[in-house]
Amino acid sequence: MKPDTEQTYRHRILRVLLYIQEHLDDDLSLEELARVAHFSMFHFHRVFKAIVGQPVREYVRRLRLERAAIDLKQGEGSIAELALEAGYETHEAFTRAFKGMFGVAPSVFRSDHQATLGNVLEPLKERYAVISEVDAESVRIENFKERRVVMRRYVGPYNEVGPTYSEFMMWAGMAGLMGPEAMALGISYDDPDVTPADQLRYDCALVIGEEDTVDEAELARGQARLGHIPAGRYAVVTHHGPYEGLGEVYRWMFGRWLPTSGQELGDVPCFDVYLNSIEDCDSEDLLTDVCIPLKS
Repeated sequence: MKPDTEQTYRHRILRVLLYIQEHLDDDLSLEELARVAHFSMFHFHRVFKAIVGQPVREYVRRLRLERAAIDLKQGEGSIAELALEAGYETHEAFTRAFKGMFGVAPSVFRSDHQATLGNVLEPLKERYAVISEVDAESVRIENFKERRVVMRRYVGPYNEVGPTYSEFMMWAGMAGLMGPEAMALGISYDDPDVTPADQLRYDCALVIGEEDTVDEAELARGQARLGHIPAGRYAVVTHHGPYEGLGEVYRWMFGRWLPTSGQELGDVPCFDVYLNSIEDCDSEDLLTDVCIPLKS
C-alpha cells in the first residue's frame, strides 16, 4: 500500500473508531460502519482488522466490557443493568465474557475495587509526595464554555505519548494555529487500570480560535482533525510535578474525592490542560489541570 493510500485508509478507519466511540450503545452493524468508512462490505472488515489489529465485533465488545468494568469500579448500576448496556441479554453470558477478559466475575471485580477505596490515599502519598498537596479543598468546580480544538489520535501507553505530542505541536505551529487562544490539552478515553496499555486511546489536542482556519489538506499533513471540548461542569485539580504522577491524581480523584463529593460523573471524556511545558521548566515545576466531567 502506498504511503498516501495508507494514510487515507487510516483516516477512514479513525472515522469509524470515533463513530463507535460516540455510538457505543447502538447496534453498530457492519453495514453501517462500512458506510461511515466509505468502504464496500466486501473489504471493510479486512481493512479494519489489518489497521486496528482486532475484528470489528471484538473491538466493540472490548470497549463495552471495559466501560462495564469502569462502572463496576465506581459502583454504578447493578450487574444486570451493566450486562444489558454491554449488549448481553443474560447475566450468565455477561459474566462469562467479563471473566474471560478480566479473569474474575463482575461481582468479584466490584467487591475487590470497592474494598480498596478507603486505602487509596496512603499508597499515593508514598509513591508521590506531591499528592499530599491534593485534598478536597484543592478541587474546584468550574463551568467551561465549549472549546474548538484540533486533535491527533494516539493509541498506546499514556507515558509514551511524548514524541507524538511534540510532532503534533510542531505541526500546529507551522500551520499557524498557535494564536492567543491556543491551549495545549490531552484527552484520555480509557482507564489504564482496565484497558491494556497498547490499546489506550488519547488525543493530542490544541484549543484554537473560532476564526482560525485549517483546510483538509493541512489537516491530512498533520494527521489531525477538528473537534470540540463540550461545555459543562468539571471538577478541576492542579497537579504540580512530573507527568508520571497524573495517573495517581486520577486514581485519587475517582477513588477518594468523587465517592465523597456528592457529585456524579458526566458522560464526556476527561482531559488535561498543560499549563506549561517541559521545554520551559524542570519536571518538578510542571503544572497540569486535571479536568473530570460532572453532571449538571
